[in-house]
Amino acid sequence: MHMKVNDVGSETGSGSRNHISKVLVINTPGLANKGSEAVVIGAISCIEKSIPQADVTFLCHHYEADKEAFSRIADVSSLRFRVKRHPWYREFSSKPLTAICSGIRCSFSLPYCALCRIAPKFGLKPRNVFQECDLIIDLNVDSLNEYYQGAFAPIFVLLTMLHGAVAGKPIVVCAASIAPFRRRILRFLLRTVLNRTQLITVREKFSLEHLQASGVVKPRMHLTADLAFLLEPCSTERVDVIMKCEDILGCERPLIGVAVAHKSLFARPENYVRLIAQASDGLVRQLDATLVYISNSFQAGARNDISTIQEIYQRVKAKRKVKLIRGEYTAEELKGIISRCDLFVSTRFHPLVASTSMAIPSVGLVGYHSYKWNGVIGEMMEQQEYLINMDEFDDYDALQALLISKVCHAWRNRDSVREKLTERAELAKELALHNGGLIRNLIDGLQ
Repeated sequence: MHMKVNDVGSETGSGSRNHISKVLVINTPGLANKGSEAVVIGAISCIEKSIPQADVTFLCHHYEADKEAFSRIADVSSLRFRVKRHPWYREFSSKPLTAICSGIRCSFSLPYCALCRIAPKFGLKPRNVFQECDLIIDLNVDSLNEYYQGAFAPIFVLLTMLHGAVAGKPIVVCAASIAPFRRRILRFLLRTVLNRTQLITVREKFSLEHLQASGVVKPRMHLTADLAFLLEPCSTERVDVIMKCEDILGCERPLIGVAVAHKSLFARPENYVRLIAQASDGLVRQLDATLVYISNSFQAGARNDISTIQEIYQRVKAKRKVKLIRGEYTAEELKGIISRCDLFVSTRFHPLVASTSMAIPSVGLVGYHSYKWNGVIGEMMEQQEYLINMDEFDDYDALQALLISKVCHAWRNRDSVREKLTERAELAKELALHNGGLIRNLIDGLQ
């Protein structure tokens, strides 16, 4: 799939460059999750600023589902890029069939990749997407863990990365979170593959310390920031249209946005649904607030947030003070909606990145991947006080009371919280852009 290709000049901030780098972006997260879309847009923004002459190809393993979103992004981007179907991954209706078919195709793809590397010595030029690029950027974000799909996700990510290593191309793992593996084979594969990369940037200290402890010692490693900090909200005019369509324009203040995750992400799904519903009623009583439930994931099946939002809404008593965002919106549009909130509560990670990046006092309910919440929101944004780890609570009533208390505390201290978030957001954006600077330096070193 070829996106709109825009011509860019040969002048950059560091002077004239004649070489146009061919960049291959692999392990692109699925754009049905709008947090992942925010990361992809942030990555494009980062590449635009750091290597504006780059000719970029995204390898997409959710090609059919994501091609429309990529086309929309291309329409507003000055970066030249195209999207191609993943060379060996094929998704079927069942996970076992997907794993078997993809595994068979991969077993042929890896040797072919090696063949393409040595073929020019014999005057042959077989085509291969890995061999044709100058640099590979891995954008797996947080797939190097066993939480989402067990061993399947990290194996897929590492095998795709291994193709680049076999092709002899420099590899950058960009702004990732990497969790410890339980399985010994995964720890071995992680160490083997990542030691063949040239640069790894991570979103929090935990991942950096884990990599060092795991024996990943060869690539340069840097602490940067989540690429989603670079996402800009849509225009105020567009937000007004959305707010009117969703019957939110003119609602009583304070307006509290609530990013609701699908209940399957939590250890106690029914407790989670009851918690959000009853806490919503509590916040209406305490602050006379209007709540807006926001979905961040529109994935097919179990990880679509809308079904859980509807289930929570059915349990809320103060329905007249609770609004539901029913439409599917882009990452920029969702950030625009969040920008109108006075407070924000999130059980998903990237909506919290969006709210804190706009200096909106926010409370995070942490039910999964606590290391990235604590590292990015807690440490980088200095908001540890407003993170609640749900797994630490056996007492449901105490958890509900703490959530309401934290939101009320953020409201009372909103001016000081906004001041701190404004300061930290600037740093986070600088560190997110630093990913591009590090990649630019790597490219310059290769020329």
